[in-house]
Amino acid sequence: MTTAFKSFAVILQLAFWFVLFSVILFISIYSADVPAALNRIVLLFICHLIDFYICYSVITPLFIEKRKFELAGAALLLLFCLITPVRIWIEHEFASTRFFGLGTNPHHVTLGLAILVEAAVAAFAIVARLAATNYGRILKKDEEDRIKLQNQLSFLKAQMSPHFLLNTVNNIYTLSLSRSEQGPDYLFKLSSILRYLLHECNECVTLKQEETALNTYVELFKLQQKGKLNLKIEFDVQDENRRVEPMILIPLLENAFKHSGLGLHENAYVERLPKWLTN
Repeated sequence: MTTAFKSFAVILQLAFWFVLFSVILFISIYSADVPAALNRIVLLFICHLIDFYICYSVITPLFIEKRKFELAGAALLLLFCLITPVRIWIEHEFASTRFFGLGTNPHHVTLGLAILVEAAVAAFAIVARLAATNYGRILKKDEEDRIKLQNQLSFLKAQMSPHFLLNTVNNIYTLSLSRSEQGPDYLFKLSSILRYLLHECNECVTLKQEETALNTYVELFKLQQKGKLNLKIEFDVQDENRRVEPMILIPLLENAFKHSGLGLHENAYVERLPKWLTN
């Protein structure tokens, strides 16, 4: 169970016990016989605790959540048969205790009333457990979806060909040996895209950042090819500040370069990315 699920379950239980204890305390606080009233509060509270947690921790997860309703009904019936006599005994034992200046009449605490009270406690326990379980399932599904998406994004990021990076480094090294003025410029472009890949795209990025990375990638790709390339990239977006998952488009661009035959065939070209990819 996740921390959030446990916290939600604890909050539900604390809220229930706070309300229940407040009701019992409110009924008993004006008793003339304080020790007897305190004993009654403690004993009733213990009965409700037993009723609640048997339903919450045993009956609901073992029977109700598994749709074994006949067994759940039998278990509830057995629970009420065991706890109701104790509940009635407590009321009879403290029948002389005066609450709000009035004495309690043991004959007023009928079997039906005792069962009704314990059934209400059991019903809340069942509802609370089902709500907590459902909340836990939602959290678990969200976590699984998040991990799945993260794995997919990591896979996409890993699709940037290591051969591309290696060839780029070799080409920059060649430029440096020839003392070309382009060497520092391409080295800066390479460091920019590596910085973007390693540090700037752990979270969502803007389309403007993704566009800059794409253009840098294109410039590095041109460096690898000899001669003029028929290459035109248009990044047509309506909102440059829209945030998207990073490194989604570069693998697509890599595949477009790979399968277009750029640098191998004279008529090969890549013209634009479809709008649905960038909007």
